[in-house]
Amino acid sequence: MGTYLLLYHALDLPSEPVRRGCAADRNIVVDGEQFRQQLACLGRLGLRVVPLEHATIAGMPPPDGDHVVLTFDDGHRSNWWLALPVLVEANVTATFYVVAGFVDKDSEYLTSAQLREMAAHKMLIGSHSMTHRWLPELDPRELRRELVDSRARLEDIVQRPVLDFALPGGHFNRRVMEAARECGYRSVATCKVGVYRTGDDPFRLPRLEIRRGLSPEGFRSTFQRSKLVQLQLLEAGKACLRSVCGLPTYGRLRRFAHRHFVLDR
Repeated sequence: MGTYLLLYHALDLPSEPVRRGCAADRNIVVDGEQFRQQLACLGRLGLRVVPLEHATIAGMPPPDGDHVVLTFDDGHRSNWWLALPVLVEANVTATFYVVAGFVDKDSEYLTSAQLREMAAHKMLIGSHSMTHRWLPELDPRELRRELVDSRARLEDIVQRPVLDFALPGGHFNRRVMEAARECGYRSVATCKVGVYRTGDDPFRLPRLEIRRGLSPEGFRSTFQRSKLVQLQLLEAGKACLRSVCGLPTYGRLRRFAHRHFVLDR
């Protein structure tokens, strides 16, 4: 048995695309109707959607069989106006990792009122830092601000504990993980490819990113071992590139590739 944590970002519709300045990496913006279809596909595959805490908290056994946790990064407003109605209709919950510093600051991102509405529908609100900076590059004071201030602001908005964190860009080192523990988080979501199993480290939650234009066959293959191996090999190549050129250069190369070479499928 295992848990597949799916990673989404923004959703959009042909009639209302995400503003390009907001999502330079448009390939991670999933069509809203495709999201609805993917949620229905999970049921046909026999994969039950469960809350994050059911999969990761010791002493709370997950249901029998393989299951799925839905997660969203960044806090784009489409999480409220597109994802939330689909989730409520399907009677399932998701975890929304929100960049606290973006709330109420930009019309493309969530407002405090929208976050409270999502929490009222039993969606789990987690932190995705204060400003979405890459944490391994920060000094200890800046790192603590990203971890602590973001949590405090989100807790003030939703009036609930914020105990779960997702790494901006998926980047971390030992110092980042130690700081997350010290700051009182109970889990940290990464971008590492894999399946979470009971007893694994909740501070290294693997996730499977869902990209734009993924065909129904491609979505179903996400849960096949051969596909996981393929994605893990790709991840290993990216890790080698990061180690050679460093995070800043890697980030510039990634953005260039997504803008010019990664197209809708």
